[in-house]
Amino acid sequence: MSSIQTQFLDLTAHHARYDAIDPKAGLKGSATDKVVFIAGASRGIGQATAVAFAEAGARAVYITARSEDALKETQTLVRQANAETQCAYAVCDVTSAEQVEAAVADCVATFGGIDVADANAGYLAPWMKIGETDPENWWRSWKVNVRGAYHVIRFTLPHPIEPAAKRAAQGSSGGHLIVLSSIGAQLLMPGASDYQTSKHAINRLCEFVQSDHDEDGISASPSIRVASPPIWG
Repeated sequence: MSSIQTQFLDLTAHHARYDAIDPKAGLKGSATDKVVFIAGASRGIGQATAVAFAEAGARAVYITARSEDALKETQTLVRQANAETQCAYAVCDVTSAEQVEAAVADCVATFGGIDVADANAGYLAPWMKIGETDPENWWRSWKVNVRGAYHVIRFTLPHPIEPAAKRAAQGSSGGHLIVLSSIGAQLLMPGASDYQTSKHAINRLCEFVQSDHDEDGISASPSIRVASPPIWG
């Protein structure tokens, strides 16, 4: 079995934005006139993504998560990042198909459509050997990470198709689907069976979206979350 030592390279972590991927520099204006739907936007990567899309000039950002207070905080940060970016939210648990469908419908009714969808919500349980895991908690990783991502994909996907075609005819882009994966999808670390198998499934799910809907102008990609060794420990 692979070890932590062989699976992590001795690299220096950098947190500054490179100009080429900075929404205020190389990506300035790249989200102009686009409506972005983000699930799991209450904190961390999801919150930062919402702010980044505002900085990149998004017309509107629609955010969801389970905590209304945290969503209000993200909404404030989005408005601070760009006063011209509209922001609305819905309290939503991605494991509920009904709640995700309702949130997507509200986004479309509020902002007129969806150009970019980001299935960011995720769950990371304490790591332990498979033979010592609680079955319900083990499956919760799959319910949030895979079932939740599927719900976001399923209910947002019909909406970017038409605007993607229109934007393509204008030489622009649209119809982007982002699903949060992890470097863990490619690792085999003791105690991480629920998390790492669910993230591996996310990668294949993106491949199926691309295969099934490439002709519709939809671009799907797994967004890789990279964690440093102390986090995994």
